[in-house]
Amino acid sequence: MIISIIIPNYNKSKYLTETINSVKYQSLFDWECIIVDDFSCDNSVEIIENEIKDDNRFTLIKNRTNMGASFSRNLGLKKSSGRYILFLDSDDVLSKYCLEKRINFFNKFSNLDYAVFKMGTFYKSIGDSSLEWSDFRGDHLKRFLSHNLPWHTMMVLWKKNTLIELNGFEESFNRCQDVELHTRALIFQYKYKISLNNKIDSYFRIDSKRINNYYDFLKNDISGKINYYNYFKKLLIDSKNVKYLKGSIFESYILIFNFYKIYNLSSFQCKTLVEYLENSYDLNNWSTFDRIWILIYKFFKKRKFSFKGLNFFFKLILIK
Repeated sequence: MIISIIIPNYNKSKYLTETINSVKYQSLFDWECIIVDDFSCDNSVEIIENEIKDDNRFTLIKNRTNMGASFSRNLGLKKSSGRYILFLDSDDVLSKYCLEKRINFFNKFSNLDYAVFKMGTFYKSIGDSSLEWSDFRGDHLKRFLSHNLPWHTMMVLWKKNTLIELNGFEESFNRCQDVELHTRALIFQYKYKISLNNKIDSYFRIDSKRINNYYDFLKNDISGKINYYNYFKKLLIDSKNVKYLKGSIFESYILIFNFYKIYNLSSFQCKTLVEYLENSYDLNNWSTFDRIWILIYKFFKKRKFSFKGLNFFFKLILIK
């Protein structure tokens, strides 16, 4: 078996058929797909079973309770038999030639641990969004640490043995799961290559309806970034790169004030979330300059004053 595709699913029933079909009709035939349903409460299992019943390359695993995406991906990894691993979310899509082109690229280089490929986005159908994930400039570790993410989960084709060495996904992470894994792979200097010439071969769904409660969404986002910040702050305690983690914290400020600006948050909710953020990472432990810089940023944003590039400018100065 060449490739194992691992799909964690939780309540994504309306997208599953499209996702499964994008795997089923790959130009490369030698693959297996392991779908791990994480105790969905919609009709996901029924749809999955119906879609895969005539194709023995698919395997469905059903968790007996909700365990989270990281656990589900790791379970799929343990059950896999492929030499290479691709993680695909249950609402995203692969192009027809994705697996074939990725294997061909991988085979051109010796001793790669993983390879990274370009990704497109879409709302309802392929082609309705022009946003691409194809900017790979700069120092990739610094970009991940500062939450300027150069790649996403399904953009990576992994060598299975590398994932085993890395112990897969860190299951304590409810958010920033792929960010954590990719950061760890970069810190430990696993060998990788980026496919710059190949066309987009995967598509990330932008679901504008996935946020039902902006306050709760942002609180969870803050918790995820704080967990990431604390985890890598310990790991990088003696490294000069630790300063870039401030960028991940700053991204939480950006999201809070962006939602406040477009009236998805009240003034009170905005204030509460900022306080929650600052109590979580302890602003007092940052330098005097950093604290003043954050105060100036908040002064502008609370008044909904902005100009093009303001967020980028403040973040750039903060992590320098």
